[in-house]
Amino acid sequence: MAQLLKYVQNGVAGAVAITEAVKRDFESVVPSVPVTVVLNAVDTDHFSPAECSGSELDRLAGLPPTNSVRVGLVATYANWKGQGVFLEALAMLPPGLVRGYLVGGPIYTTAGSQCSRAELETKADQLGLTRRIGFVPFQPDPKDVYRNLDVVVHASTRPEPFGLTIAEAMSCGRAVVVSAAGGAAELFTDGIDALGHPPGDVSALAAVLTKLATDADLRRRLGFAARKTAVQRFAAGRFAGEFSEFLGRIVAETPHSSRSAAAVASIAE
Repeated sequence: MAQLLKYVQNGVAGAVAITEAVKRDFESVVPSVPVTVVLNAVDTDHFSPAECSGSELDRLAGLPPTNSVRVGLVATYANWKGQGVFLEALAMLPPGLVRGYLVGGPIYTTAGSQCSRAELETKADQLGLTRRIGFVPFQPDPKDVYRNLDVVVHASTRPEPFGLTIAEAMSCGRAVVVSAAGGAAELFTDGIDALGHPPGDVSALAAVLTKLATDADLRRRLGFAARKTAVQRFAAGRFAGEFSEFLGRIVAETPHSSRSAAAVASIAE
């Protein structure tokens, strides 16, 4: 992508980045193009809070009902999404405190870029997590997955450009744990509307999960604040307004004779 951007920068009047982290990456490659940050958006009406018992996740995972706190990671099986870190953190928790869920599946065709369900199941067995972890196939609409979880975990081991799962789960009013790096670190205020942990730090993630699993009031407070943040920062109307303002500024600053040739680059995740 860095090489491609160098080729297409000529004639570009401005660029939009979905986070400050993406802006910094872009500027390191194409310093001559001015960049405006417009945070990515989610449908905050669709991804909205609703009371769910959690039993649907148990059914999808083929597990009996549980009274444990439900903690889940929703992601593709890419190697850097942190499923292994999540499993190792769960193994550090006392049995019965939480039930974990891995929701997703392999989607890539690049060799070596992802893990398989069989590999994750083997790792879970080796960690002694049999019956303490459920595997849920990829869900085209994850709205009800978030609603059925008490805690949504983001555990990526590499910096995210944005972190759509984080924004969607916050919009559903869930307590969210975030691997605080890259654009993901910009989406929340630690201790206010989500809790952060260093990427790849198994012990730190286990400590955060223990804290949330043993404090229902904290989960409720974080979920309430997360929904408020999501509506303020990630709603589609906010995105449309800021993007329209950006386009209007570009048009106003571009000489009339060259407007038809002016280009706008949008940096997507």
